[in-house]
Amino acid sequence: MSTDPSYGLDPRIDQYLTPGLNIFHGADTLILICARPGRFFPVEDCFLAGQNLLLAAHAVGLGSCPIGFARPWFNLPETKAALGIPLHYSAVLPIVVGYPAKALPPVAKDAPEVACWHWDE
Repeated sequence: MSTDPSYGLDPRIDQYLTPGLNIFHGADTLILICARPGRFFPVEDCFLAGQNLLLAAHAVGLGSCPIGFARPWFNLPETKAALGIPLHYSAVLPIVVGYPAKALPPVAKDAPEVACWHWDE
């Protein structure tokens, strides 16, 4: 894996190169959502597609997790070449999907922070 900082790789990359660590959580499936240039708001569209994928996976009992840390690596020219991704595409959202090893407890939620802006005419 290239650690050239010009690619914007996370400065904590050394932590993730620990032998035996699997940043993909041992999942059997990785889905990489890519943006094709020339469209209106391609990155936003990819995130919306990812949200739908995460919700659909949950609905059928699958676990899923976006792996944003891996995105810069997927955008390296050598990674794109190895995976057959056209160089002009942008890797936007890597998501792992699989059967969870165990049921996870509900996550505690903080109260939402609501921002309200009023336009006084």
